[in-house]
Amino acid sequence: MSAERSIEGNGAAELPRSGEDVSSGMLPARALVDVVASAPGPRRSVHLARRIAEAVAELHARGGVHGALCPSVIAVGGNDRVTFVRQEHPLSRTETLRYAAPEVARGDAATAASDVFSLALLARELLEGEPARSSAGDDVAIDAIDGRVSVPGPLAEELRALALLSASQHADQRPPATDWVDALRREDRGRRGPRREWILLAVAAVALVALVLALRTSVSAEDRTSLQYTDARAAIQAFVDGSFEELDRVQDLDALADAGAHALAAIERVPEAERDAVDRELHARMLLWNGRAQRVRGSLDEARDLLGRAAASASGVEDAASAAEIELHAVTALGEMAREARELVVARDHFRRALEIGEARFEDAQGDRDLRIAYAYSLVRFGDLSMSTGTRSAKRAIQIYRKARGILEDPNAGLDPDDRYVLELRAELDKLEANMAWQNGKPGRALFLLTSHVERAQRLIEMDPGLPRLRWMLARGASVRANVQRDVGLLRPAVESLRVAVEAWRLLREMEPDRSEWHREWARSVRLLASALARVGEWQESATLHDLSVEVMEAMLADGTLDQTARLEIGTQLLDAAEGQLAAGHLKRSRELWKKASQRIGQRTPSKRKRKAWFVAHARAKVVEAELLLAEGRWPRAESRALEFLDEVQVHAGNGNDLTLRRETARAMLVVSSVRALDGEVEVAKDVRERALAIAEELLEESRSEPASLALRARILFALGLDDEVVKALDELDRYGYRDLQLSAVRAATASMR
Repeated sequence: MSAERSIEGNGAAELPRSGEDVSSGMLPARALVDVVASAPGPRRSVHLARRIAEAVAELHARGGVHGALCPSVIAVGGNDRVTFVRQEHPLSRTETLRYAAPEVARGDAATAASDVFSLALLARELLEGEPARSSAGDDVAIDAIDGRVSVPGPLAEELRALALLSASQHADQRPPATDWVDALRREDRGRRGPRREWILLAVAAVALVALVLALRTSVSAEDRTSLQYTDARAAIQAFVDGSFEELDRVQDLDALADAGAHALAAIERVPEAERDAVDRELHARMLLWNGRAQRVRGSLDEARDLLGRAAASASGVEDAASAAEIELHAVTALGEMAREARELVVARDHFRRALEIGEARFEDAQGDRDLRIAYAYSLVRFGDLSMSTGTRSAKRAIQIYRKARGILEDPNAGLDPDDRYVLELRAELDKLEANMAWQNGKPGRALFLLTSHVERAQRLIEMDPGLPRLRWMLARGASVRANVQRDVGLLRPAVESLRVAVEAWRLLREMEPDRSEWHREWARSVRLLASALARVGEWQESATLHDLSVEVMEAMLADGTLDQTARLEIGTQLLDAAEGQLAAGHLKRSRELWKKASQRIGQRTPSKRKRKAWFVAHARAKVVEAELLLAEGRWPRAESRALEFLDEVQVHAGNGNDLTLRRETARAMLVVSSVRALDGEVEVAKDVRERALAIAEELLEESRSEPASLALRARILFALGLDDEVVKALDELDRYGYRDLQLSAVRAATASMR
């Protein structure tokens, strides 16, 4: 099919002739070929590429297809207005084929995808300053039929990925022209769009095309074959560079992993003795890439084998920085896998090897961006392991974290603080160091670091809103911050942190609706928010959220998404909801919720692992029922339930130091003392209340600002008639913003007294 026929077949009669003024009376039009020859600067090149993409997209939107895009059929007028022109004479076959898609070169009908292939080559020529196909004579035709183009140069990441995907031999894998418009508009305005999953598929598609071509003949036959193998090797390198750090974001990794396996097999077809330095490095990198891919897929044995081979192959890489980076990634991944398998000694050995590699490279402040990030990542993982294995190791963890932060924040390193991977590592460091600060009794430092963690996670999401891992980071970080805020008495800020966490889990549910863990985490986070709202007096919203959370958990239990051990979790939440309704005076609703909670908790532990949690929930249910019976006026029954609880705690003395059980013990004593007081046994009631007060005081010695213990103490003081102390306790709770309805009667009484 000739270029002339292609154009005429797509409405060419409406196009102006070559040389006509296409700029509505403004500057005379110039052929794009002349504009390219004049070497426009980078900014104008991007602007021109954008204009061409807009013209192609507009043509496709009208249902048209050009079929023979090349510089000679594009005119540039005033304000860089782009118009397609009709040639008076047929275009040379060489020029047409230089930009043709493979299906057009083979004589098939052109489609919009064919135009996108040509558009990519035109845009690259503008942006890179040289044609993507530079061969001549018969070689142009062979390249066009095979669909071979050079690997894109140092373009912006999104444009490079678009160029790769647009050059796919498979037309259905090419993006629409509008994707080029969007990307070039962002580049034209100096902005960067979010990374998209098709970036990974782009590099895979082109790598596979190059591999198929390279495998057709021996790599040592002719000059043309050497060039072919060089192109394949460059495509594989693009494949590795473009996808390694993004593998865990792909939902269906099978196609990409298969591409990686083919790429590795292609390299290993070259005899080891014939591999040059580039081959050896690329082989090590492909072993590393495939190891990571298999780990993400869950093929752990295969992953360990590949990663072990990658670490060993690194010794044959001539470039010292590249060798260190490859081995660092490999041994760090092996360390992580060993830790996940609870092989802590093996994990420690791998991380120590990573430390040796990093320290050897950084003795003289050596290391480029990728090596620095790989070393910092290894340090973070090693510190995390150390932190979890005892007090002495925790001190070592602090030193490791400081070293990691120094690697990332070294002012002489030239690392961009807004680099996504640097930012992500710093966010993780913030959270880990916050944990250490909290354990060391430095809540202020912990809160500062957690706030920094949350802010960095939010910035990362702005940079790449489509990456679930970042939403997970934000959700977990905001939840941990809420826990610390609650424990130091910052109740309102804790509510706001939990709202951030709930929203992050909600978006994860929408992004990956088939992942049950996101639904479960959302329900848990909503429960925590409901409890936090109850503490600050917003019991109506609290009750609504409890209902929503329980509804989701019950549905997941019913359809088998959750196993039966989740019954205990649901029962505990139903107890929370029952307490809220009791505090609000809704006794009937409280009774309904308590019955459901008791059914879910059951009369025996669901598993050995859950034994302690079950006992706490089972015992707590007795205290809640005792308080409910007291409110219903069933005093003997209330005392009986409270005493049952106290007896069970006494029998299970091993659980006696549990914070929740100690607090519940004081509440049960309050029930007993109330019944004794109603029966006229004033001295007995006073003695029981004083013992309950002693427990509350002990709890506050351990955590002075814990609101629940402060509220319990206020209730006991009120029952003892210590009015001045009650006033002080309520004032302290008011400063924290604690407005739980359990204290409503106490507040009302002290207000009238005042």
